[in-house]
Amino acid sequence: MNNLGSLSIAILISCTGAQAFASGFPGSAKGDFLDNPFLAYGFNPTTKVISGYLVALRTAPGRTDECKMAFKGSANELSVKYLAGTRVREDAPQSDQRTSIKIERNEPVLKFHTESLGGECDWILPFVLASPEREIGDEFVVSMNVQNSGDWIGVYVISTKKAKLYGEPVSTLLKNAYLVRGDVVYVYKERPDWYFVRYDNGKRETMGWIRKSDTVQP
Repeated sequence: MNNLGSLSIAILISCTGAQAFASGFPGSAKGDFLDNPFLAYGFNPTTKVISGYLVALRTAPGRTDECKMAFKGSANELSVKYLAGTRVREDAPQSDQRTSIKIERNEPVLKFHTESLGGECDWILPFVLASPEREIGDEFVVSMNVQNSGDWIGVYVISTKKAKLYGEPVSTLLKNAYLVRGDVVYVYKERPDWYFVRYDNGKRETMGWIRKSDTVQP
């Protein structure tokens, strides 16, 4: 795991209209799985919807605490669902308009208000951010300027115990493969009830259609 002191967390906040945001957003990207925090997101240029997954860890001898959240929405307002392990925390508060993405100097940043954070994120995020200047008043700001870009249009987390993969977006063309709860998938195509996804954990890569209902939908 990278040294927490070397994390690159932006502290940039600005007010940007939806049209300017859409034209300025650089696309879809993800961080390295060894990074702390790990961030992956996708931007659909057709629907202007952003979806992503953020994980921050606090490690101590014999213990690891996790902040996990899936988010989805527009530039000015994101909905968030917090995860405990691989399951959605139904007891955690959901975010409001104070969770958003802004563009500053051509860099997107993910902004949270302390009152909108749920799960363990309200105390793990300050630990990971590590220094006072990265916490501005009642807000935390995380840079979305991560290293690896791609042409996917969304990032989601599998919510069901077994998510079946299909060769086409119809229930009759089942593939001999499935995903499990907690897997992070990258969406390349979208239909009313389906996503065409890629899953790659470094050991195997799987592609196919899954039902939207098998993913966490903030």
